[in-house]
Amino acid sequence: MDKPVPSHTLMRTYLQEVALEGTLSLIDELTLPDMVDEANLAFGGPTGRAGLVQHVKGFRRHITNLSLDIHRIVGNEDEVMAWWSFSGVHSGPWLGRPATGKPIDGTVFSFFALREGKIA
Repeated sequence: MDKPVPSHTLMRTYLQEVALEGTLSLIDELTLPDMVDEANLAFGGPTGRAGLVQHVKGFRRHITNLSLDIHRIVGNEDEVMAWWSFSGVHSGPWLGRPATGKPIDGTVFSFFALREGKIA
């Protein structure tokens, strides 16, 4: 049996390779099909992997020239949390606000449950 990927590695891969670089194909490797993206659900998005894909695509489409800094990742085999920040250009409607074309930045805390060594 393969050893599960450590929780901090899952989160770092998600943030750097999926959110920042846009490698959406990794979502199938990192998550379970029925995973829950609470942030996407809060804005009426779909559940499961499709919801996470929609969330990441929207974020990357509406925040261009994206940079991302990971400040801290804490986790165990059941859950993981990351404190991270981003900056970029507000290029499309996001969180109910029309595009401004101006610099934008934010601080984020992302929480995911884990099951079977993947984001659940």
